[in-house]
Amino acid sequence: MKKEFLIKILIKGQQIELQLLREKEFNIIDKMSWQEENNLSLKLLVNIDKILEKNRIKKEQLNNIEVDSDETTYSSTRIAKTVAEAGCYCLTN
Repeated sequence: MKKEFLIKILIKGQQIELQLLREKEFNIIDKMSWQEENNLSLKLLVNIDKILEKNRIKKEQLNNIEVDSDETTYSSTRIAKTVAEAGCYCLTN
């Protein structure tokens, strides 16, 4: 199975956006966004699963998970980076 997709987690203040991209062209296939309400740890993995399921992409097809943050919300950034690092570890092992 080809690993050709990328998840990008964007954090801009209280706005969280997930983007699903095709890695070679960096084309955005789908995206979803929501307001952070101090529950990112509950919503992030659920929404990653939703966006993958909606686009019929298996976790095994992901090559990377990245975080892009404006660093104004330290806790949200830290949670997103932890999820991304754990996800990338699982994708490579």
